[in-house]
Amino acid sequence: MAKQSEHIRTLYRQYLEAAEAVVTAQYAEAERRGLVTRDSNDYDVSPEAYAKALWRNGWRRADGGKKPYLLTVLQEHTDAKARR
Repeated sequence: MAKQSEHIRTLYRQYLEAAEAVVTAQYAEAERRGLVTRDSNDYDVSPEAYAKALWRNGWRRADGGKKPYLLTVLQEHTDAKARR
C-alpha cells in the first residue's frame, strides 16, 4: 500500500501529463485556426510539436527570474481555490 504522500505525487504526475496533452492539443488547434501566430517557422515545425516545446519551456524558463511561469500559474490557481 502506498503512503499518502507517494500517492498524491503519483496522481499529480498522472494528471499533469493529462493536462499537458489537453493544453498542447488546444494550442495546436488555436494555431491551425489562426487564433495564435508565430513570428516565423523556418524549420516547418508542426503546431503540435511547437505546443509541446512551449509546454516544456514553460516549466524551465523563469518568469522574471523567479520560477517557471507554468509553476506560477499553478500556484495562482491553488491560492485562488484556497481563498474560496
